Amino acid sequence: MDLGGLVASSGGLAPIPAVHRQLLDSCWLLDNAAAIPAQRKAHCEYANRVSNLGQ
Repeated sequence: MDLGGLVASSGGLAPIPAVHRQLLDSCWLLDNAAAIPAQRKAHCEYANRVSNLGQ
């Protein structure tokens, strides 16, 4: 996973949306029935935030 892409933001440096999408793709196991409910919720919330990054 390439973590080298950073952009300046008001809060300092923030990873570009592609990095967040790579991280989300690598955590797909947290979005299934075998995961703990809190893990599924966290994955869902993060997925929603990542999907809103490009907007």
